[in-house]
Amino acid sequence: MALVTAPPNLLSLVWEDAQQWSDRRALTLAEQIDETQKERDHVEFLIAETTKHQDLAKQYLPRLIGNDSSLTELDLARSHVTDVSAGSLADALKANTTVTRLNLADNYIGREGCLTLVRMLEQNTTLIELNLSGTRLDDVSAEAMLAVLTTTNHTLSRLGLESTPALSPEAAEKLRFTVRINHQPPGLKRTLAELQQGQLRVIDLSCKAGPLNALPADSKLQELENRRLDDFSASVLASALRGNHTVVTLKLCDNLIGDEGACQLAFMLESNETLEEIDLFGNVVGAKGADAFIEVLMDRNHHLTKLSLNNNAVSQDLLVDLEFALVLNRQPLNLKRFLIPLREDDPALVELKFDEHLSQRFYDDVSARILADALSRNHHLTSLDLPNNRITEVGARFLADMLLVNTTLRHLNLHNNVVGGGAQWLAGALQVNATLRSLVLSNNDIDDQGGGTALAEMLAVNSGLVELDLQCNRLRHSGAGFARALLSNTVIQQLFVEGNSLSDMHMRDIQQGRLMNQEPVLLRQTLPLLYPNRGAGVASATPGSPTR
Repeated sequence: MALVTAPPNLLSLVWEDAQQWSDRRALTLAEQIDETQKERDHVEFLIAETTKHQDLAKQYLPRLIGNDSSLTELDLARSHVTDVSAGSLADALKANTTVTRLNLADNYIGREGCLTLVRMLEQNTTLIELNLSGTRLDDVSAEAMLAVLTTTNHTLSRLGLESTPALSPEAAEKLRFTVRINHQPPGLKRTLAELQQGQLRVIDLSCKAGPLNALPADSKLQELENRRLDDFSASVLASALRGNHTVVTLKLCDNLIGDEGACQLAFMLESNETLEEIDLFGNVVGAKGADAFIEVLMDRNHHLTKLSLNNNAVSQDLLVDLEFALVLNRQPLNLKRFLIPLREDDPALVELKFDEHLSQRFYDDVSARILADALSRNHHLTSLDLPNNRITEVGARFLADMLLVNTTLRHLNLHNNVVGGGAQWLAGALQVNATLRSLVLSNNDIDDQGGGTALAEMLAVNSGLVELDLQCNRLRHSGAGFARALLSNTVIQQLFVEGNSLSDMHMRDIQQGRLMNQEPVLLRQTLPLLYPNRGAGVASATPGSPTR
């Protein structure tokens, strides 16, 4: 009988199958053992949790409920606190007035436990620091906490949120921002709420404690900082005021606002067209913050007219530059618009007419000074019209000083201002200036002593003016002087003196002299030979002579 021979690898295959079965069996046994161990661990965990909760209830809850004054900080980090424990803790803290810091980091607190803590924050007014790092705080509980912090809770100012994987970065950032506002003086939060209602016109968040250097030396720095606004406060206010249309005054005196906060307020002014005054007296603003304000005021803001940086770390030179920028903002907008090209001697700018008054702002003596300063170095502007404004004797003097050095301006119109006695200064300048061709001083309250006589004397020697308008002033006895001046001045062609109180004789002589100057040169030379008595009445006329 022949023997059946097994394949040579059969034994090895059987052995491998046996080995795999053995491994699977061993794995199954190991898994069963592992599950058993997990169950034992869970049981031990529950026992430990119950023990911890009992310890918490036994050790802390009575003291919390009884407002134990010695219990001001409660550190329960990594203490196996669960939602149940957190709920008991929250109930005890609702009416507690002693604990200011609570650390619950790295515990097993989920959404339910976090929500019980949120409900506690609605009633607790003592807790200033809460650490929830390493918990299961999520967006739902964060939204509830955000609502409480923005409405009812004004004391929680520090919130730990590290290692909270269930919390989105956006929700975490909102919570941190809101908590930072709680860290600011309480007035800031109230102000932000009132700003949303759109009813505020004046914001006064000046520190009532006064300057830092006026406080007792033993004052606690922490308390001082909690009572004062800082750069973050200024940044929050700036954001709220960007789209605001009601607030006209912002007072932030004696706080701790530095360059960063000042820069944020300055950038806010680029889009705010309502704010008229900012008071930052007694803060810690330096050169960077002052420069930011100056840049914005010169180029992009035309409404702020008052800004105090006194008693800050700002140099006197920067304060002068800042004041100049504010002065410009108090002037009509067109002055500010054309000042830079005027100062830079732009060849394209040859005429300026300032007779449109926006926001009820008129050109005044300050305007005249600014223009005179720019025109003293300008070589292209030929015509300047400033009618119907409020330039007085002071402003006229600035313009007169400009005429002493300017050789380009040909036309100056000051109709319907209040130059008055300033006409004397203009007359003095025109005894030197021979390039101005036209001067309009009608309706300027000029009398004989305040400029009429001086203008007549100027005409006798001036060789540049072709037109002088003095209508509707208070001239009375200076007519003879103007008539005499026309005997020697052959350049002036238009001398308007109607609407004054000059005698008929002087008006007739002035008219004859004006007509004579309008004739061709040859005829002007011939007329005196034909009429040798022309001007005889003028020569004998004196102030107070009776009218013909």
